[in-house]
Amino acid sequence: MRGAEVFSDPASVALIGASDNPDKVGGRPLFYLRSLGYRGVIYPINPVRDTVQGLPAYPSVADLPETPDVAVIAVAGRGAVDAVAACAARGVKGCVVITSGFAETRDPNGAAMQQEMVRTARNAGMRLVGPNAQGLANFGTGTVLTFSTMIIEEPPQDGPVALVSQSGGMSAIPYGLLRGRGVGVRYFHGTGNDSDVSVAELITATVADPDIKVVCTYLEGVADPPAFERAARAALERGVPIVALVGGRSADGARAAASHTGSLASESVVVDAFLERLGVRRVDTMTELVEAVDLYLTGASVTGERLAIVSNSGGSCVLASDQAGAHALPMAVWDAGTEQAVRAALPAFASAPNPVDITGALLTDSGLVRRVLSCVRADSGADAFLVSLPVSGRGYDVPEFASAVADFAARVDRPVAVTTPQPRAAHEYRKHGLAVYADEAAGIRALAGYIRHADVRRRAIGRGVLDLRRPGVGPGMVRNEADSLAVLDGRADVVRHVLVDGPAAAAQAFTDLDAARVVVKGCTTTVTHKSDFGLVELGCASVEQVAAAAERVLDAMRANGFEVDGVLVEEMLAGAFEVMVGGHRDGKLGAVVLVGAGGKYVEAVPDFAMLLPPFDRADALAAIGSLRMAPLLAGVRGEAPVDAGPWADLAVAVGELLIAPESVVESLDANPVLLVRDGARTRAVVADAVVVERRVAVGAGSGSGPSESAAAR
Repeated sequence: MRGAEVFSDPASVALIGASDNPDKVGGRPLFYLRSLGYRGVIYPINPVRDTVQGLPAYPSVADLPETPDVAVIAVAGRGAVDAVAACAARGVKGCVVITSGFAETRDPNGAAMQQEMVRTARNAGMRLVGPNAQGLANFGTGTVLTFSTMIIEEPPQDGPVALVSQSGGMSAIPYGLLRGRGVGVRYFHGTGNDSDVSVAELITATVADPDIKVVCTYLEGVADPPAFERAARAALERGVPIVALVGGRSADGARAAASHTGSLASESVVVDAFLERLGVRRVDTMTELVEAVDLYLTGASVTGERLAIVSNSGGSCVLASDQAGAHALPMAVWDAGTEQAVRAALPAFASAPNPVDITGALLTDSGLVRRVLSCVRADSGADAFLVSLPVSGRGYDVPEFASAVADFAARVDRPVAVTTPQPRAAHEYRKHGLAVYADEAAGIRALAGYIRHADVRRRAIGRGVLDLRRPGVGPGMVRNEADSLAVLDGRADVVRHVLVDGPAAAAQAFTDLDAARVVVKGCTTTVTHKSDFGLVELGCASVEQVAAAAERVLDAMRANGFEVDGVLVEEMLAGAFEVMVGGHRDGKLGAVVLVGAGGKYVEAVPDFAMLLPPFDRADALAAIGSLRMAPLLAGVRGEAPVDAGPWADLAVAVGELLIAPESVVESLDANPVLLVRDGARTRAVVADAVVVERRVAVGAGSGSGPSESAAAR
């Protein structure tokens, strides 16, 4: 199958439905091809005109003197379907369908016509962009196969940026904003319905261009995860960052009924984890997407997160420091030599420690910026720099400031952001290739995102291929707690427990376990949140208490009409923390694993991080370290620290279980997992578990009824 590169630099283009009016959908692509430097042959197709926009017109594709490489289809409805068929019959390599009225309308007839176009194209080995596409543009070759008005409003300039979007508007907006900032854009793609050629394929094609330094994409979901994974890996191999704005944050609750993990793992959260795993940065707003580009174009090296601030305004120093705190960027501390040199370069009343306030003296001494920055080396104690010069107009030597900052940025090779609210000053800085922002908040946000993305990309390189298998069709089979613990036994430290059939056996189990206290639970597959129905009795400390508790939970199961698989008697442990590990198979993106705070409030007050297997212990520890509860593990107010390693090992084990070729596990909740201090070491003990399988397991422990086969562990 041909790749999406057939659209990048075709030798000839046919325009089916070409209009003489350059302001109509059928006229715009022809106008752009003629005016923006396309070097190939253009064939307007219009059966009722002899010429279109000064070029000879042809009645049909069949009447052309040669087979065009690519066709743009600007006729609607059945006419578009027929045009695709005519192109396929003629041997055209690719079509861009820019008309609407197909699957995006949710009309069955429109969807059927789209499917027919796709079948026709694939049978002929022809690629199809759209329908409902804004179109594609490569300003490096002049191949502009789009009707976007934004190209008229903001004339193109070739540059190192690629924009690839499922939405036409969401490619036009960043294009316009970037051009307004003076940034050149080479690729400007809006794919529409993604019926054949996808965003992922176009990203793969753009990152193959050695001149591209950053890809910005707008996604409305990840329709083809394997293709997107290939695109992201290609970008990592080439060192091209991808920044994604993703539309739609609706929760996917369809598979949440039996699983905390399913409830927490909404579509948005899973997509976040998917993108991060592949080294892609997700942003929340169009502004953030556009502002991110400047720093990527500098290509500055990232060595850490320590921030230094230089400004001619004390207020800006304060605001920038506040923003650094909000984004968890630590303020740099100069080494002794640097601070002494900075102090010598400043007026006596200025502040040399970071943040450096060079004061209003800059108005009368234009060399201050250069002298201060010349004191700072790459190893002076800072990893990134914000130069905030909010006051600079008449009387200020802005060209000198811009030159000084540019020289400094080139010398230290570290991320440098400049902030100024004045457009003319900003233009001067941008002429020197600097990353420029309107205020401290935008500058710090961009620096933080750039720095963190470097780490995400570093960790993504060389990782194993994701397991993107989707869950089975239909509801899974819920295993009772005894069988669920048996699935984990041998892979994890499972609480000692016995499954019994009545009060007398429960009392004996208490004696056999030789535990100070036990938990008595009803064992059933009917419900998974047992405490809601009085099926959990804590702190039983005698045979009499255990027998009575067993009687009560059996009565509760019968009264509620639940299936009765027996009674579980479990050792009751005192954990320093209750945490959880969960895994499930997402309907779109395959296996996912969660680590987070556990217990009965796990959904009410969620604190979790997500991982996509395969991953290792270091990945799991990093995820645990990102939790809000993470500082507590180090010990507070005299408490001994808790080792998160066993918790991370359990997460790795759950991931390995999910992606094992023979695994039938659809979801697994281990909650609570007790982090128990055992002398000098920490244990991560699974105290409860729920497993859902896609089919009935064969053999022992299949949940056929009460038994004591799950012996004390």
